[in-house]
Parts: sequence; structure tokens; C-alpha cells
Amino acid sequence: MCQSTAGASTTSNAYDAAGRITNAGYGYDPLGRTSTVPTVDTGPGGAGPLTAEYRANDMVNSLSQDVAASGGGTETRTASYTLDPVGRISVITFKTNGTEKKRLRYRYGDLGDSPSSIETSADAGANWSTTKYAVAPGAGFAAEVTSGVATFQIANLQGDIVATSGGAGLVDSYSETDEYGNALVAPAAQRYGWLGTHQRSSDSVGGLTLMGVRLYNPTTGQFLSPDPIDGGNVTSYTYPQDPINVMDTTGATSLGSCTYSRRGVGSEPTRRGGMCGPRYGSTRTLSKDSRRRLLDGP
Repeated sequence: MCQSTAGASTTSNAYDAAGRITNAGYGYDPLGRTSTVPTVDTGPGGAGPLTAEYRANDMVNSLSQDVAASGGGTETRTASYTLDPVGRISVITFKTNGTEKKRLRYRYGDLGDSPSSIETSADAGANWSTTKYAVAPGAGFAAEVTSGVATFQIANLQGDIVATSGGAGLVDSYSETDEYGNALVAPAAQRYGWLGTHQRSSDSVGGLTLMGVRLYNPTTGQFLSPDPIDGGNVTSYTYPQDPINVMDTTGATSLGSCTYSRRGVGSEPTRRGGMCGPRYGSTRTLSKDSRRRLLDGP
């Protein structure tokens, strides 16, 4: 499948010593987590700055932004997040002007952070519909099933969902992003697009992506909070600077070309070429024992 190209554009940002954007409108809490993102650096339809609040474990607690209303004027959209006992997203509640519009309930089939199904309610939890996600070994998310009807996900080589099909050789929807997750073609109303085979959700407020343990902003190519792994990326906030060959689906450390070698008995494994980082879809970070298992095998 061929993809189209977009005209080049240049954006200039100012950064502090910690790697945080210091442009007008940005705000940070005492722990270095982004509390305010200016309108210009949010997704389509934004009519005001995005505000973010976090939990003690640095996971997102809530997001809020004024956006353009379909009937004219603006409306305030919020998303509130609750976590399960192991720290994964459990329930997301979306409100418009304080009135609940949708509630999502995540279900998991393993210890990773990619849901095996999501239940949706449009009436504050009175009734629910369920969408199940089928994963192909080695390929990731491949199909979703709602009310017994399967919708197949067509991905590019990077793992972005670029089209969907109900079968019979027909394409039902098409979307396209650049390598950092910015829409190049008007996106369809879908949860998973950029890095969709890894089930990185982009149906949040402000155009943000839920990227494992952190929020990611494709407009700037930056995470909203510091990297929990020292040296996981070039700076504490940036997404990998070679997004074609390297990705960070966990929000904890990049996955790309690196293997581990040991300098001597008892020394710490060091990275040099091959794959590194947690297994895709998991929010668990690399402990010392994990790095040694990568080197020595099971």
C-alpha cells in the first residue's frame, strides 16, 4: 500500500536543560510533568490550552480542554482515568461541559497493558457494549469484533493501522499519519491508528496518545512527563529521534537496534546493536535482572 506525502514545514521550540519545551503557554508541576499545553500544540479542534493532572505513580489522572463545538462556540471536554490494582488503565470517563458522554472499561487477558476487550457505555454505566480485540502472533492487533461482526485492521510496516475492512475485499476506512503520529489524512473515528498494532490509543483529549506509562504528544514529538528510565531516550521527554527504526511503545525505553553484551564477570550488560527494552505492549521496565535475562537467556 502506497502512502502519500505532505509538504515540509518547520517548527521552532525552546528547551530548558531538562529537555522540556519552554515556549509560551507551557506549564509544569514540581515533578516536571506537563500541566499545561498551549492550544497550538494540541490536536485539531482545540480552542484553548490542554490541562493535565497526574497520579502519584505519574500515570494520567485527568485531561481537559476547550474545543470547537459542532454547533458553533466552544465546549469543555474532559477525560478522567482510574487504574486497576497493577496500575493499568481501568476506566476512562469522557464528559462534555460536565455531562458524561461515554465511559470505557478496559479488560485484560495478561499482564501487559494492551486490552483484550473494551466495554463502552453511553448512559453512565447502565448498559454496555463490548469490543473484543484479536491479536495475531508476531503481528499484534489484527481485528476487532463488536456484536459478532469482525472488522479487520490493515497495517503498514511500522505497525500503524492505515485501513479497516469488513471483508469482501472492500476498504471501509483509511487514515494516514507521519512517523511521529500526526494525521496526514483526515483520521477516521478509530481508537487505534498510529502504532495501532501495538494498541496505543489515540482517542484521548487534545490529540494525545496513551503510550504505556506516559502521555505522548505527536504534535511536538514529546512525552508529557519525564522518562522513568534514565537514558531510555535521548532526553527525558523526547520520543526516539529515528521513529522509523526505533519506537517507544511503553513510554519507558526505546525499542530498536540494540543487543546486550557483558564487559566482564559481574559487570552490568551494555547495549550495542539489536533489540532492547521491554516486550512490546508491557509497561514493565527493565530491572537489572531483566537486562541479564535478555543477555543470558531464560
